[in-house]
Amino acid sequence: MGKKDTITKNYMSNREHFADAFNFFIFNGRRVIQTEKLKVLDPTEIGLVFQEKENDIVQKVRDVLKQSVVMKDDKVYYLILGIENQTNIHYAMPVRNMLYDALNYGQQVSEKARQHKKDKDVSGDEYLSGFSKKDKLIPVITLVIYFGTEDWDAPRNLKEMFGDVDEHILQYTADYKVNLIIPKEIREEDFSRFATDFGKVMKYISVADDMEKFAAATKEEKFKIISLETAHLLNECLGTEIMIPEGEEAVNMCEAWREIKAKSIAKGIAEGRAEGKLDTLFSLVKKGILKESQGAQEAELSLEAFLEKMEKWSEKDSEVE
Repeated sequence: MGKKDTITKNYMSNREHFADAFNFFIFNGRRVIQTEKLKVLDPTEIGLVFQEKENDIVQKVRDVLKQSVVMKDDKVYYLILGIENQTNIHYAMPVRNMLYDALNYGQQVSEKARQHKKDKDVSGDEYLSGFSKKDKLIPVITLVIYFGTEDWDAPRNLKEMFGDVDEHILQYTADYKVNLIIPKEIREEDFSRFATDFGKVMKYISVADDMEKFAAATKEEKFKIISLETAHLLNECLGTEIMIPEGEEAVNMCEAWREIKAKSIAKGIAEGRAEGKLDTLFSLVKKGILKESQGAQEAELSLEAFLEKMEKWSEKDSEVE
């Protein structure tokens, strides 16, 4: 598992972030899923392809899996909620998630069958099925969180993965949609539906390609202060250099942005000086004052790289003349 995968997994394992993501996506930001009612589940999904062969086992490990008790319209519901974190686009996501969910439902059926066998409370077709007419499954909802800055151009449902298939035939195939949170597709007014720093992560990723919008976000009151955990995640996912202050519990993004900007300017000046040094060396070599090998040595470049850069410099210099 790479560093990005580890950081995003740990971040979304946080109960507050986990609940915030599902409340945003399913309940329009209402706090229906409560953190104290989340129960951590083993993320390993195991299924038997052919039950008579013990070695035909499929095993998949989700990023995060929790069970929740939800109260809605005076009714209590049990849900199994899974999160898959993506720092890159996955072009087979519908099949991947469908397999996770199918394995979980298979596990639920197997657990019911084991309990019935132990209790000896079913017979006939129910015994053969391992599942009685009164048994019910707990709904499984998998949510994909995309932490990338590129547009998500992968299929969003199973049917989009098929080729050119007649619509009459397609109506007999089962479909499976992917539940996605994509930062760039969140409307500006909808960021208010988030209750935790997870929303701030989505905001900064959504404007990462536009430095003016990124700078503007750092000045907004609701996005200005972020946790250290959030700063680490943004640094890893966006490649930013947000300074983590010692002894502090949060980061002021407005101040952090000023430091990032100052570093960029200093880097540009340093690069400019380096370019100026090369111009001088090229000029000295061209006038015969320095040998090509001496110029390369002074520039700390191989002779081949030095001559290649000098050739481009000469062409540019000729165009100016």
